[in-house]
Amino acid sequence: MIEREGTGSLERNQRTEFVETDPLIMDTLQVSYTNLPSTESADELQQFLDSSGTLWSTKEEDVVRRKIDVRVLSWLCVMFFVMQINRISIQNVITTSFLEDLGLTQADYSTGQTIYTVAFMIFEIPSQVMQMVVGPVLWLPLETIIFGISAFSQTFVNSKTTHFICRACLGGSQGGYIPGLSFYLTSFYKTSETSLRVAIFWMTMYITNALSALLSTFIFQSSAEQASRYHDWQILFALEGLFTIGIGIISFFMLPSLQSHRISRIFTTREENILRARVILDDRSKSVMFVPRKRLGRLLSKFKLSNFRETFTDVYLLYIFLLGIIGFLPSITSYHFLTIIFHSDLGYSTTEANLLVIPGNLLLVLSMVTVARICDQRHLHFIAPLIAMAWVIPPLAVLIALPATTAATWIRTICVTLLVGFPYYTPTLISWISANSNDAQKRGLAIAIYNVCVQIGNIIAVNTYRQSDKPYYRVGNIGLVVVSIITIGVTMNIRKLYLSENRKRSMIWDSMTDSQRDDYIRDVFADPQQPGNERFDFRLKL
Repeated sequence: MIEREGTGSLERNQRTEFVETDPLIMDTLQVSYTNLPSTESADELQQFLDSSGTLWSTKEEDVVRRKIDVRVLSWLCVMFFVMQINRISIQNVITTSFLEDLGLTQADYSTGQTIYTVAFMIFEIPSQVMQMVVGPVLWLPLETIIFGISAFSQTFVNSKTTHFICRACLGGSQGGYIPGLSFYLTSFYKTSETSLRVAIFWMTMYITNALSALLSTFIFQSSAEQASRYHDWQILFALEGLFTIGIGIISFFMLPSLQSHRISRIFTTREENILRARVILDDRSKSVMFVPRKRLGRLLSKFKLSNFRETFTDVYLLYIFLLGIIGFLPSITSYHFLTIIFHSDLGYSTTEANLLVIPGNLLLVLSMVTVARICDQRHLHFIAPLIAMAWVIPPLAVLIALPATTAATWIRTICVTLLVGFPYYTPTLISWISANSNDAQKRGLAIAIYNVCVQIGNIIAVNTYRQSDKPYYRVGNIGLVVVSIITIGVTMNIRKLYLSENRKRSMIWDSMTDSQRDDYIRDVFADPQQPGNERFDFRLKL
């Protein structure tokens, strides 16, 4: 069943222009509706929409959605798993003799993490462009193999220099991977289905953190018992790197291509048609993912540097980008230093420090999904940062106020675990960006820019807790409380901006006649350069 977004001339006119004036959509519809009844022309499609008829049953669409979950969502979670397990392995190995073996200090560790993050950021946009040119079903597996090789190379580091080089290679090869997976994932789902799937996708990161702690503990203990001539951290790097390369090779055969006539063997011909049609009817901007690669290349040839500049300076997205920089600092600062805090500062053993990582990550998964569901149910994105800041301020305040006594160790452990387990709301912000882009190219660029902003936040985070502030980091935690308050202010400013702009657009739209509205929509579709989220008939989503 196709759900109509509303009634009245606005929706009817949008759908009419959507079908009759956009050649890209028409080309796709000709493929999408093959073998489906009553869709031989745009007029017949419009009649169907106006009469609220059905081209397929709800049961059929449920089957298609479940197959997408099984074939696309589940495998992207596997790919995210191998990316994350290689990204965080450094946090596991620093509980071993890794730093001593290479002659590194905690400051060198922070420098290595900064180098990784900078390289990660530099390749975010180029990787996203490569994915659009080459195609995600080729680029994403290839990128997986490349960073698998980079991860494996860490087995042979023997100095500070080689460590820094390997961190740069790993960061650069993983740059753009997360927005690439996110963009590919959201292309398969309707808007009303996206937030939950993105939340499930992001759950993988924190489930991986917990599993990584268990895996590393097992490997470290096994290598110690076998008295291997290799360091335990070398064995960990080698195994994870080889596993990643294997997943990359398998991914070439697992990812279904939206740009080919045959999407995947698990879909019947009718299910393929339903898959395409339901997504395009829900959000016309996603139709670019269904364009054959040759035509897509011609579309991308029109990409200019100004497209990036316009996306980056889009006032309706800019504040969300800012949230990506500052909104997670109160939690991810502790996350980056978690094993150091438990092992070096609070005195837990290597095994205990790695296992204590698990509760925080499991709590984060639960809180993240809960908040995402609340935002979906209430159709409000801005409440996620507010809930997150209300979560982190109390434990930060306790850490600042606690006296320097041994008796406070268990309280500090609980507070740090609560900080790490906060409701991570990146899935909600990605959904927010997607909902307010209203343009396919802008959506892809905006997700990549947002992830760059998150990496900038990571750079700030790994340099927030200083050696001179050990072991309780009171100065750093005071700064994080200030950042939390600023995040609340930025969030409320976004809400105020959106409400004000929507009121202005409603006044302008209501003052127009039906004929003027028709002419306006026709002009909008005739000018592909016009920003989709500045249209008078588009309402910004809170």
